[in-house]
Amino acid sequence: MNDGYWGWIKLHRSLNSIWLNSEIERNIEKEIQIKAETIANKAKNQILANISHELRTPLGTITGLISCFNYSTLTNDQKDMIYIIQHTSDFVLSIVYKILDKAKLKSISNFFNKYNI
Repeated sequence: MNDGYWGWIKLHRSLNSIWLNSEIERNIEKEIQIKAETIANKAKNQILANISHELRTPLGTITGLISCFNYSTLTNDQKDMIYIIQHTSDFVLSIVYKILDKAKLKSISNFFNKYNI
């Protein structure tokens, strides 16, 4: 609070003690940051695992079911539609795999950078 009053402050500790407290505070902040990063990494990995399962399973099912139509008698228009659905689902599935692979690579890269490996 600045009320315009100037005075002397009496220190109850030596300057070395104040420096030591600052060092302890920095170490505690580093530990908190490391723990927060670890928790965030675990959460990200869990989210990736869930996304992987939640996206790949239905897309794999769609792709598998569509392939069953290859063995049935369809009109040419139906075959064209099945072809479009099959290639579109394969394309979306490949995008999902690429996104998950990039996320995993980023996670691994962050780990190596963090520990200077």
